[in-house]
Amino acid sequence: MSAADSAVLRRRLPRTDDGYAGHHSLQTRPQARHPYLRLASRPLPSVPLSARGERRLQQGAGPDLPRRGKATCHVRLSPLSAQVRRAIRDYNGRGKPVAGVIVEPIQAEGGDHHASGDFFRKLQAITKEEGCALLLDEVQTGCGATGRMWAHEHWNLPEAPDIVTFSKKMLTGGYFYRDEFRPTELYRIFNTWLGDPSRLQMLEATMNIIREDRLLDLVNAVGPKLQKGLFELTQRHPKVYNNARGVGTFCAINAANNELRDKIVDAAKNLGLEIGSCGPLTLRFRPALIFEEKHAQVALDILDETAKQFA
Repeated sequence: MSAADSAVLRRRLPRTDDGYAGHHSLQTRPQARHPYLRLASRPLPSVPLSARGERRLQQGAGPDLPRRGKATCHVRLSPLSAQVRRAIRDYNGRGKPVAGVIVEPIQAEGGDHHASGDFFRKLQAITKEEGCALLLDEVQTGCGATGRMWAHEHWNLPEAPDIVTFSKKMLTGGYFYRDEFRPTELYRIFNTWLGDPSRLQMLEATMNIIREDRLLDLVNAVGPKLQKGLFELTQRHPKVYNNARGVGTFCAINAANNELRDKIVDAAKNLGLEIGSCGPLTLRFRPALIFEEKHAQVALDILDETAKQFA
């Protein structure tokens, strides 16, 4: 991407207060600097590596990564978050310093596993305490599926995460991050064509439609109804379905076993419903942002009819 393209991107994706287009709405402190959208293909300025960085490159470890100073953790940790801290310290103690923690807001491919906002707030506190970065993979959860532009906005984090990645519905791949994590080495991150301005035009149009048609409001209206309908399916067909869950329309329900799950996918498709699967048991919902209550009812009716075939 040229410097001119980069300037256009900054103009077209301004720092606004509505949580869209590169602005992180969780950064509300007056002294905070809001990160704007940066594509992974943006060429970066050349800064010589330190001697230590050159040694690490020769050893195959890459140049020094930005590391924040350590902070003191004043939160009471749960057993799971305490386990995370022990793992970080174990790696650090073995001479393998942890540069960052990468996590999905909802572990999607593994079976739509959710964690609480409390867990993620404690996770952020741990990464600050241990001096490593917190990177959130919003490739699946980003762009409104949970009812917020970014799923991590549901957690009430005390400050923005260090790095957030996105793709899929955003029509291009990229990330935004805090200023302290900007690489300093030339072409530390780049690709063959150094950007794709046409994708930025498409992304701009997409963001405008989300705003103008108030599609996040639609997700927040339809999501609870879809979740309620899935829960009711588990009540009517407990031998077929269980563990209904979701945020917005980013929803899932489990089948009783793997073989049954795969049969449900095929049977539902024959009745007109394309539904995905993930993990060993899960049926997952990833509808478009224009998904309305009438569409949810069609999907629920088909899953109800499908369950009757296997009751």
